[in-house]
Amino acid sequence: MFKSIQKARRDYKLEVKNPPDEIQDAPQEFWNKIIEKSKSLGIDLIGFAAIDENLIFEQDYVGGIETLYENGIVLGMEMDYEAINCTPEPPAGLESLRIYAELGEATNILTYFIRSKGYRAIACHPLGGPILFPALTVKAIFKKILSIYLRK
Repeated sequence: MFKSIQKARRDYKLEVKNPPDEIQDAPQEFWNKIIEKSKSLGIDLIGFAAIDENLIFEQDYVGGIETLYENGIVLGMEMDYEAINCTPEPPAGLESLRIYAELGEATNILTYFIRSKGYRAIACHPLGGPILFPALTVKAIFKKILSIYLRK
């Protein structure tokens, strides 16, 4: 798990050395490929939301991230119910660490995938980072629910 945090941190430093001059729009096909790739990595939930400055911590003690782009991709993996249901026993803690490790690795792989398609991306490890992840998740879920509702 700590290797994936170090990897995200190292890649972040390289990413921000050359910030983008302009914002690049992505076609729907690109977002569909991100969803496909996410699912292939074992990601169960994916959402998209604009980054809200009110959700950014003053200092990121885990990843050392100081600069973010305007939009975020929120990722989630399902945890083993039996393990989590026995909280605060050790199996629950081990399940949490397993998810942090797997989701952290998947986050890094998805970030490389996005970059390989010519877009800029920063990986924020799920163990901790510059954003209040639960609030960003709620924002992404509401956006998804709203888009479904508006299609009706």
